[in-house]
Amino acid sequence: MQNQKTIRPAEYKIGKTLYYVSSFASESAKDTMVQKVNKLLSKDMELYISDTLTEGAGPG
Repeated sequence: MQNQKTIRPAEYKIGKTLYYVSSFASESAKDTMVQKVNKLLSKDMELYISDTLTEGAGPG
């Protein structure tokens, strides 16, 4: 990790969940920090919804 500068962590609060996000500058980065956070949150929500639906499933 040469010539990388840490960016101060950002806080994102959605509902009762607080996300802390930090990043490193990269010349090869394809996403902005906001785009990356949106992708991570989308994946997190997909997993949450999937888990919630699975818990309700059962014989019947």
